[in-house]
Amino acid sequence: MQKLLVFLVCAVLFGGATPARALELTKTPSSEFLPTAPVLITGYQTAGAATTLRALEVYNASDVPVSLGDWAVSVVLQDGTSHDIGASTVYRTWLLPRSHVVYSTSPTTTYQLSDDTQPGAIASIQLRYTADANTSYKVASAIVKDTTDAAVFRTYTTTGYSTASQPFAATPIRAFYDDGLYSAPQTAGDVQIVEVYPYSSDCAPNDTSVLCSDYVKITNMGSSDISLDDYVLRTDSNSTSPTSSNTFTLAGKLAPGDFMVIHQTDTGQPMSLTNSGGYVWLEDAWGFARYDATLTKYAAATSSEQGLSYAVAADGTWAWSTTPEPLGANVITPPVVAIAECPAGKYRNPDTGRCRTIEETMNELSACDEGYERNPTTNRCRKIATVAATLTPCLEGQERNPVTNRCRSIASAVAELLPCDEGYERNPTTNRCRKVAATDMPAAAFPVTPVQPTAADTAGWVAFGVVTSLALGYGVWEWRVEIAMLGRRLLAIFTHSK
Repeated sequence: MQKLLVFLVCAVLFGGATPARALELTKTPSSEFLPTAPVLITGYQTAGAATTLRALEVYNASDVPVSLGDWAVSVVLQDGTSHDIGASTVYRTWLLPRSHVVYSTSPTTTYQLSDDTQPGAIASIQLRYTADANTSYKVASAIVKDTTDAAVFRTYTTTGYSTASQPFAATPIRAFYDDGLYSAPQTAGDVQIVEVYPYSSDCAPNDTSVLCSDYVKITNMGSSDISLDDYVLRTDSNSTSPTSSNTFTLAGKLAPGDFMVIHQTDTGQPMSLTNSGGYVWLEDAWGFARYDATLTKYAAATSSEQGLSYAVAADGTWAWSTTPEPLGANVITPPVVAIAECPAGKYRNPDTGRCRTIEETMNELSACDEGYERNPTTNRCRKIATVAATLTPCLEGQERNPVTNRCRSIASAVAELLPCDEGYERNPTTNRCRKVAATDMPAAAFPVTPVQPTAADTAGWVAFGVVTSLALGYGVWEWRVEIAMLGRRLLAIFTHSK
């Protein structure tokens, strides 16, 4: 009996009990931990009892521009089906941080929605990232609770838009915000960099002069005002990527011919450029475009260039200047290069400008031989030029002719020379008169006639013949023996030959 009672109790306790469920396991869904979308849906309006999406307001809640061309609009109906909403993609540019843009069926907004009527009421509106399959965000969505076709907007908190699960409420007095999209300027216009001050002067702690920090000066080379709100000044100091120390926000307008000096960071700290040289240039405010026409390379600044500016002259050339001009037009004053004295035992080579050792201080040169001297230019021995002979002094009243080296009378050297006779000229070498050489045959003043022989001429010729005959006779008589011997020898020669 006791055993039966125990069995019944167990049957009651365990017979009607439901068995425990098995433990269910699965992988962590990645969709639960995706990063928050950089954009929010901040307002919408439906039509036709929530069967048509009439308007959609989107806000960039991040700190960087967002390309809305990478996001697609869709709706989820109350039956759970999803439908894409066609939207224009003409403006595939950037929505800036803390800016709004509107999609609507009206052509006056930035994006246009297709006026499609859905097969059922819309339960939620979604904005999905579609540009990169390997990157995703949580879906930006808005639950549609009001089907009265009223405009509905996200509520505010003290820090901005509400992120509550049900943050929307009908706000009929609120307008849709449409700030448009951002597109980088094509060029920097006529803005040019004209001066770089890379190695500032040493200043006292209480000195607030612009020259106490590095600076870059720009100017407007054009003929109309230029708005600088869309530009930043960039340097390659510290990093080639934008940082707070190498990116300087520009603002305001720059009139034609005016100058602007940038010498502080956006946080008010002094600008610091690289002393070893580098580049400065302009970019658009969001880093989408670099304007290479403004790219400027500045030279390295050593201690000798401290306090000097690297500036462009009127002819377009860059040079160091000892007169920095942060507030006005450039003034190029080239620095004076001081040449240091050579150390002891050296002298400056006039050809190369370098210091070189003086040979005499390094090793003593041997003395030149007798009759030689040391050439001061080549430091070699050379023969001493001597006078071949000593000239005898001229007598009293004479002087040495510098041309002929002969002695001449002083009186004759200084006396006035008499003029030469007609047909003579003075020899410039000897100072004597000489006959003028005829350069052509003078013409006769009368006709040429033959001269007739006279009796005197005939007697002369007869006398000449008599004298000649006597001379020959005397010669024959004087050398008669020799002539006879010569005749016999000639006769013997002819006789022997026969």
